[in-house]
Amino acid sequence: MKYLKKRNVQIIILLVVALIVYVFNSQYNKPHLNVAKEEPGILITSKKLIDNYKEDENKSNTKYLDQVIKVTGKIADITTKNNKATITLGEGGLLGNVVCQLLPSENKKVSSLQKGQVISLKGICTGYLMDVILIKSVLTN
Repeated sequence: MKYLKKRNVQIIILLVVALIVYVFNSQYNKPHLNVAKEEPGILITSKKLIDNYKEDENKSNTKYLDQVIKVTGKIADITTKNNKATITLGEGGLLGNVVCQLLPSENKKVSSLQKGQVISLKGICTGYLMDVILIKSVLTN
């Protein structure tokens, strides 16, 4: 009887370990999302996106987090560091901008942009710190 209980525990542990390995492997090898080819599920202005996060961060995370969204707004800042371009949309204040980290393939397009210009980008929303963050962003106009 003791042997059967020990054997059942071993089988359960083996199944749990197998399940953990399967889930980890499927997540680790998940194909990357191609933002350039993906249709954005949400179209929004940078001001409205920032306002939504300021009003209710949890509700906004439910709606925008890990989603491909298209944001339109005025360029507050453009920076390039280590061959990685970042465009900040908004009024340029300390709080409340949309920071868009562009894909390296977009670097050539950035040189033709200027502060104050209204543009549209799409990217994956990763949430709100002091700014709303979009990663893997691409210019759409």
